[in-house]
Amino acid sequence: MISQKLLVFTLTLTLSIVIPSVFMASYAQNVTSTQNSQPTIEATSLYNDKTMTLGNNVKNFVVVIPDEAHESLNQPKNQLPLTDQPYLPQHLVTNVGTTIIWFSADVGHNHKITLTDSNSKNIYENAFFPFNEVSKPLTLNETGDFSYFEKGVNKDVPSFVMNGTITVINSQSELQGQNSSNSQVNTVGAYMIPAIMLDKYTSEFAKRGFTVDSHFTYKDLRGGQKGTGQEQTLITWTTPEINLDKVISALKEITPTLPYS
Repeated sequence: MISQKLLVFTLTLTLSIVIPSVFMASYAQNVTSTQNSQPTIEATSLYNDKTMTLGNNVKNFVVVIPDEAHESLNQPKNQLPLTDQPYLPQHLVTNVGTTIIWFSADVGHNHKITLTDSNSKNIYENAFFPFNEVSKPLTLNETGDFSYFEKGVNKDVPSFVMNGTITVINSQSELQGQNSSNSQVNTVGAYMIPAIMLDKYTSEFAKRGFTVDSHFTYKDLRGGQKGTGQEQTLITWTTPEINLDKVISALKEITPTLPYS
């Protein structure tokens, strides 16, 4: 018959082995789940979840600051933003080594970006850049959770802060262009256009080597304004172009032609 002391020792030893093993298995499962996140740049997810997830083949990503992004939801209807996220997308999940740049489509306003790590330490800060210009590039070479923000953008609502997040993972999946016969996807981004001009701007993007992968139309928060109609459309785009300067040059040609300006 096993003595009580021996039984206690045996149980203790067993638990000391099993519990850490269970914890490590759970941890490994969570890490694998994160690393295997399926890429999605669907415009519907961009609208509903404010999120885009890239694959490990994406070299560059352009975060767009949409027109009226500096406006708060706590303002009169005629001053509301046109979409309820200050960045497109507000939340980005990307792979280690992807280069990220912010492009301003917010007419008549300057913007700056400050990015912090999970310990609230500043690791990137960009000086003010105007409409139709870009921030300096940022490449994150380590996994982790990062936040970025801009304060003082709205004099009517001083407490309003534009904010977004970037989650960097070791992705094991590639992003495939959904509507493109060319499976090579090097640069990705999003954009906002008036719904009544979707066909026109799909063509404008195509002329410059972009493919509009998906789009989602919604009633804008202001309920419509002159020149843009009552609905806006969020689009996601891809291009095999790897030269970020060429991509930005194309966006600079398109943006001033929108009726927002």
